[in-house]
Amino acid sequence: MDPADPNAKNPISDALNSAWNVVHNINQDYQVQQKVTTAATTAWSQAQHINEEYKISERVVTGAQASLEKALELDAQYKVHEKAAAGAASLWGWLSSTASTVSSAATSYIAPAASETSQQSPLFSWMAPSAAASTPAALAATPAAAEAPAPAEEAAAVPAAADAEASPKINTV
Repeated sequence: MDPADPNAKNPISDALNSAWNVVHNINQDYQVQQKVTTAATTAWSQAQHINEEYKISERVVTGAQASLEKALELDAQYKVHEKAAAGAASLWGWLSSTASTVSSAATSYIAPAASETSQQSPLFSWMAPSAAASTPAALAATPAAAEAPAPAEEAAAVPAAADAEASPKINTV
């Protein structure tokens, strides 16, 4: 097919032209574009009229400003941001210690089973840690354990960031 040849048959082009002709004919017969435009213009005009009559946009802005002022007042009175930061730090400490406990329990449970499995089948030999590698001291010396901060250090770092002077300032309109 030669793209420069205007008489060349292109099935995709033919299908698109055919679809365009159908849409164009429907629009001409039923004046769809004009009716949609008229309906949208009327709806927008009515919305503006209702907004002017009932002052909806002004009420929304006023309500949002009042809500923000009240939220800031309650935060200043009850120190909500400090309590939230302390709660998050406490939760993080609990999650860290729980994860450590679960990891230790899983390691002590899986290591003997993996050793037994590896003796039965060479397929599972990768699961069997050496005796020296499964000791708590060897596990603590792994690179991942050396890089990870202790749970107490992580929990102590969060409240420091939640200092009242470090809290975000919210600008009102």
